[in-house]
Amino acid sequence: MWSVADRRGSGWLLQSASERTVFCRECCVTGNEFVVSRGLKCRQRRSLRYLAWALCGVLCVQVLCFPGAASVRAFEEPVVTGWQPDFEAAEKRAAAEQLPMLIHFGANWCGPCRQMERSVLGTAQVREALSEGIVGVKVDSDKRRDLMKRFGISVLPTDLVIAPDGKVMLRQSGSKDLRSYNELIRRHRKSGVAPMAGDMPGRAGTAGAG
Repeated sequence: MWSVADRRGSGWLLQSASERTVFCRECCVTGNEFVVSRGLKCRQRRSLRYLAWALCGVLCVQVLCFPGAASVRAFEEPVVTGWQPDFEAAEKRAAAEQLPMLIHFGANWCGPCRQMERSVLGTAQVREALSEGIVGVKVDSDKRRDLMKRFGISVLPTDLVIAPDGKVMLRQSGSKDLRSYNELIRRHRKSGVAPMAGDMPGRAGTAGAG
């Protein structure tokens, strides 16, 4: 059983038959066994609390100082459902299935590209639209200069739609909103594919040559 043997500084000195330990006054106010027993893990709880605050601080610094960290990874690791992992895989699949291919050119340093990644490319609507009838791939212009040269890309962001025979069906530069991008996909998907849930028949598309 614990008993209050002495008080030193800001804590109570508790003693038992086996050990003597100092705990804070907030936990060990009296010799009551229940109150004292709650104080046995006082130091541990305080340490965990300090650790939690430290982790929160690190997360806040990361969010405030590196707000684009998540979007930067978008072009480095395009793993969202609906987008192919790399250009070669997309080109191979498009040729094998005779599907048009949507190519989105962007870059980590491009503000409009990052905005499109957050509000358009990574949305559930676009991922669903790319699930059948068309093959989509995102290209990091800094890493694939060869593709920039091959397709004559000089403005970011730029979207191309390539037919299975390699013909460029659409070239459009500049940022687009979610509705116009979904319309772009709908208009160029392979015929015979069921309309998307958000399609609105009869509405004119906004896609045009850039």
